[in-house]
Amino acid sequence: MKSFQRSNLRLLAAIIFVANIGAPHAFAQSKATARPSTDTLIQTPNKSNTRSGLTKHDDEARQESDSVLASTVADDASPATYTYEFEQPQFTVPKFRVTHDAEGKATVTFERRNEPEPYTEQFTISPTALSRINDLLLKLDFLNSTESYQAEKDFSHLGTSTFNLQRDGRARTAKFNYTKNPDAALLATEYRRVMDQVLFVFDINLARTNQPLEAPGIMKRLEILVARNGISDTGQIAVILRDLTTDERIPLIARNKAEKLLKKIEK
Repeated sequence: MKSFQRSNLRLLAAIIFVANIGAPHAFAQSKATARPSTDTLIQTPNKSNTRSGLTKHDDEARQESDSVLASTVADDASPATYTYEFEQPQFTVPKFRVTHDAEGKATVTFERRNEPEPYTEQFTISPTALSRINDLLLKLDFLNSTESYQAEKDFSHLGTSTFNLQRDGRARTAKFNYTKNPDAALLATEYRRVMDQVLFVFDINLARTNQPLEAPGIMKRLEILVARNGISDTGQIAVILRDLTTDERIPLIARNKAEKLLKKIEK
């Protein structure tokens, strides 16, 4: 019996010994399994952050490029500006300037001799008159031409005309007091017609409100202009004449002149 017990004790001791040897190995295997892999420890760069940085840089470069391109396009596509200036210091109107866009919307500035301040009026060049101006510029091939319209002889006593055109990012200025180029001469004539029409409207409106006795003389000047085809658009003048025929603020002789001119224009 005692021998059996001793055998059992030896067997139990052997089992405990084997268990003690295996436990550290199992623990080590457990720790090794739990340990993160090398791939997990090496942190992969944040692709979205890297891409974001590059995109920001690219966006800034692209925006700058687009801005330059847009500016260039804006300059090339900028609205056309036409400017005509006439100057002769000895004339009653020593200086007259018309600036308008492609639609004919104009700002007119002129001076009167012995008057300190210039006058500025808004005016719309009629489609018919504007068409004549553009046709002349087309015939002259104005922006591409390098022709000097000034004749060899100087006629500065007649006054100097200066014309500037800015369109499609290009600009050119021509200046002359006398020219043998018929289209350049007609271009200056078209703007002088605008000038005379604006002056008539300005003067007659002033007469109607403050100086009615001046009206007959103003109507006489208009009669001369109409006779020599010196008005930019007689249709625009007809509207004013029709109103003048019934304006009792001005003398009867001026009203009768307005009615006579109106009939002549509307023939």
